[in-house]
Amino acid sequence: MRIIASILLCATASLAAAAESDARFTPSDLAKLAEVAEPVFSPDGNTVLHVVTTANLDTDESQSDLWRVGFDGGERLQLTRTPDSSEWRAQWSPDGQRIAFLSDRKRDGEDDEDATTQVWVMPATGGDATR
Repeated sequence: MRIIASILLCATASLAAAAESDARFTPSDLAKLAEVAEPVFSPDGNTVLHVVTTANLDTDESQSDLWRVGFDGGERLQLTRTPDSSEWRAQWSPDGQRIAFLSDRKRDGEDDEDATTQVWVMPATGGDATR
């Protein structure tokens, strides 16, 4: 009987809270969401590389950057910051010193039309990427 009473109390409290809230999910809320995907463990197992994808309502496109985080949830580092391109499918080098990934970024001096998906490599600690 106590279990049923507890469930009813929780359900009633939840419904009351929902009824008081006028908040609705809006398109601007969508831009605040981020998708975390493609986790890849470092060779030593201490670090996880992953892709974070966000929506840009102004351009009606999504954009992805590479991040790394300690397996214990510690140090979190954004490795790429490319507002006009995306990175994905990252892989660690066997020694864990470099990261290879795909990107549709352009090189300096290239037009947007010239930017095609290429393999890029960067230090695992961040820095400039080369293709």
